[in-house]
Amino acid sequence: MPYSLSDRVLYIPLLVGLMMLMMGACSSPPRITDTPTQFTPEAAKRRAQRDFVAGRPKIYSAGGYAIFEPGLTDNQRALVADLPRDGSLAGCTNPKVGYSIGFATAYNQEIVSLLRSHHAH
Repeated sequence: MPYSLSDRVLYIPLLVGLMMLMMGACSSPPRITDTPTQFTPEAAKRRAQRDFVAGRPKIYSAGGYAIFEPGLTDNQRALVADLPRDGSLAGCTNPKVGYSIGFATAYNQEIVSLLRSHHAH
């Protein structure tokens, strides 16, 4: 038996609600109350120093829906242009996105600082 028009109208609010929920999934990061210790800015600086000494510096990208490379100014991009990129902290479905920007900012800034001091010598 086909659905009547009144039956279909009842499903419209449900469908609209589901669509809005799906569209909003990437609009805001999850609420993080405590940053895990391995993702604090201090941990990021230590990791950047270890990676630099080991000859494996990289640049982290971060963010949810809009992914970017935090902590870099336009004039620093040439300095890090040849470094590999790491997107493991980025993406709206990534559970790390809530604290990824702080970690990536600290890591990227430390890499820039280390590169500048290395090039100065």
